[in-house]
Parts: sequence; structure tokens; C-alpha cells
Amino acid sequence: MTQAAVITVSDSCSGGEQKDLSRPAVTREMETHGFDLRELVLVPDEREAIEDAPCTAARQARLVVTTGGTGIAKRDVTPEATRAVCDRLLDGVVEVR
Repeated sequence: MTQAAVITVSDSCSGGEQKDLSRPAVTREMETHGFDLRELVLVPDEREAIEDAPCTAARQARLVVTTGGTGIAKRDVTPEATRAVCDRLLDGVVEVR
């Protein structure tokens, strides 16, 4: 079983203003496909927090999935922060449904 981590990036969810709906949906789907979820993290749209989260999660999991923080606002820097710390991205996976 592959160990996995899910990181949600959201100011409103990390601040308690909204409930995180994406992480539970992603984790349910991953569990259905046999992933062993080791790390579930919620961080604000802060570049340093976004960069630190996958590095920390990768110590526990072979696969790290991020959700959120991909809008067009200035604070939505998840793609840039993720690229800055990852050795390998799976292009096209984000478009698969």
C-alpha cells in the first residue's frame, strides 16, 4: 500500500471561516484506491507554509497531493510554491477526473 499525504491550501479554511470540503473528498477517493493516508495538512495561502508542507509530508509519504490555492488571486501561489520544492510533478494528473 502506498503511503500518501494530502495538503489543503486555503486561507478561509485554515482560518476557520469555511469548512475544508476538498481534502475529505480527495482522501475518500484515495482510500478507495488503496492509498494509506499518513499525513493530512491544512495551510494558509502563504508561500513559505505551502513550500514547507510537502517537504514535511514527504518524510511520511511517497505521494503528496495538494488541493486548493490555485485561483487567480495574488495569494494563490500553490502551483509556484509546489514547483519550487518538488523533484517531480505529474503533469496532466490535475486534469484527470
